[in-house]
Amino acid sequence: MAVNWAGGLHHAKKSEELGFCYVNDTVLATLELLKYHQRVLCITDIHHGDGAQEAFYVTDHVMTVSFHKYGEHLPGTGDLRDIGARKGKYSCQFSNKRRELPHNDYFEYFGPVFKLRISSSNMTNQNTTEFMEKIKQHLLKNLHMLPHARGIQIQTIPEDAVQEDSEEDGEDSDKRISI
Repeated sequence: MAVNWAGGLHHAKKSEELGFCYVNDTVLATLELLKYHQRVLCITDIHHGDGAQEAFYVTDHVMTVSFHKYGEHLPGTGDLRDIGARKGKYSCQFSNKRRELPHNDYFEYFGPVFKLRISSSNMTNQNTTEFMEKIKQHLLKNLHMLPHARGIQIQTIPEDAVQEDSEEDGEDSDKRISI
């Protein structure tokens, strides 16, 4: 599992920068993971990971999952019915979330150590059980449509992006970065 606690730059696309993202580190990390694993699950943050979705839209080796608000919320893409194409069909999963999320028992573990205001306990949870069950069933249905992972390697594994024993490390650093 790889986690980018900063959220990742998942909006950048192959030929354009979007959402302040000029390089898609999420896609680069996923490609690196594919060297060692036949399938990778790529989960993006509250904004639709449109760049990650586009990169893996037609492959069945990567499932992209995005929990985000659809519509006027940046970037305004990521409809629940957008599920991939060709071999990648059913590999793009999106879950539309309502703006107000409920307070739950684990909030204190991940929440701040200070309080700016008294937390309200009368907030209505607009994510009904029926709504969440509908989303869950939709995601499970699409997951069921994917073929099983292959049991054989279909291509040679490329070399690591970063070599452990780099010859540059033995060189004189003053010569390499002289001004």
